[in-house]
Amino acid sequence: MIKREPSARDVDTRWFASAQTQVDSGASIRGRAPQKPGPALPLFAGTATHSYRKLSMKTSIHRFSILLLAAAALTSVVGCASTATRESTGQYLDDTAITAKVKAAIFNDASLQSAEINVETFKGVVQLSGFVNSAGDIQHAVQLVQGLSGVRSVRNDMRLK
Repeated sequence: MIKREPSARDVDTRWFASAQTQVDSGASIRGRAPQKPGPALPLFAGTATHSYRKLSMKTSIHRFSILLLAAAALTSVVGCASTATRESTGQYLDDTAITAKVKAAIFNDASLQSAEINVETFKGVVQLSGFVNSAGDIQHAVQLVQGLSGVRSVRNDMRLK
C-alpha cells in the first residue's frame, strides 16, 4: 500500500475529531474549561467562498438601495397627499396665495380698512372672523372675497363691534 502525505483537510479533520473528543469527555485543554471548537474549514476556504460573499454583498446592497428608494418615493407621495384634515403641499401654497389676495383686497377697500378682520384659508374655503363696524361691512366683505379667483366659498364668522 502506498502511503501519501496527509493533506491540509486531513489534518483539520483529525484536529477537529480530537478536539471534539476532548470536549465530549470534559477534559480541559491547557488548564482551560472545555470549549467547543468552531467548524473545521479547508486550508483555502476563504478563496472558495470569497466571490460568493462578494456577490451576495453586492446583491444585498442593491436590494437595500431599491428598498430605500421605494420607501422614499412612498413617503414623498403619502407625505404630500391631502386628507380631510390636512392639505397637500400644493393646496397649502394655493391657500397661502388666496389668503394674501383676500387680505390685500380688504386692506385696499376704503370702508373695510378700519375693520379688524382675520383671514384663514383651508382648501379654498376662506374664513373671515373678527370685528366690523356694521352689518353692511360684513356683507361687503363677503361679496368682495367671493369675487376673488380661487375662492370656493366663504365662512362668515365676523361680529359687530
